[in-house]
Amino acid sequence: MHPGLTPLQHIDELEQLLHESTQRPLLLFKHSYSCGISAEALDELIEYLDSERPGAVRYAMGTVQTHR
Repeated sequence: MHPGLTPLQHIDELEQLLHESTQRPLLLFKHSYSCGISAEALDELIEYLDSERPGAVRYAMGTVQTHR
């Protein structure tokens, strides 16, 4: 997992990030282990995060198989 990508474990974490998004933009990535397109998109997101300046946007990921 990339250090700039926050994995969501509980609904209260999502609610907190949504609340904070009024002050700092949030990109919420919905990931699926069983979807090849999702895997490719995650690779691209991580590549982008490697080149992104820290702090401008908050990035978080929810995985559909484990956190419905």
